[in-house]
Amino acid sequence: MMSSSDDKDKAELIAKMKRTKEQWDREALDSEDGPDETDALLSQAISMAIEQGRGWSSPEEREKYLEQLLDDDYIPPLFAENQEELEKSGLKDAFTTLHNE
Repeated sequence: MMSSSDDKDKAELIAKMKRTKEQWDREALDSEDGPDETDALLSQAISMAIEQGRGWSSPEEREKYLEQLLDDDYIPPLFAENQEELEKSGLKDAFTTLHNE
């Protein structure tokens, strides 16, 4: 069960995420070429995460995720070139859902 301190920290994190996303959206709109497909996809993914209040369930889960990102063999689903790479990312369902919406 989350303590009130954890709830406050989570609320502050979500508020910071919203502010950062709004800044990135403004920057994409203000750029010479405007937002591209990647900007739109990332913006949508961030919005969904904020709305659902997603985060890590523990510091260990966060560390595992960060280690995965730094692994030279890890290919983010956004850059997967085939079904196998998408499946190996561990985020196939999430990415497929975002991509199809």
